[in-house]
Amino acid sequence: MQEAALLETLNERSKLFALLDEAGKQRMLLTARWIDHPAGAVVVSEGNTDTDFYYLLSGSLRVMVDDFGQQVQ
Repeated sequence: MQEAALLETLNERSKLFALLDEAGKQRMLLTARWIDHPAGAVVVSEGNTDTDFYYLLSGSLRVMVDDFGQQVQ
């Protein structure tokens, strides 16, 4: 996706991104990495430290947590 098209998509879909000034948007894009995950992939595991910020551009995701040994969706 071209940078201009990506900026437009993020502005339309993300209230958080839309609140950034142009310099903030550019900084975010400069540090962004495009990652494609296959269906069913685990992106982040509960209890692990993650310093990344994820933005879902397409598809869907499922959030699962461990509630005393039970997987809760």
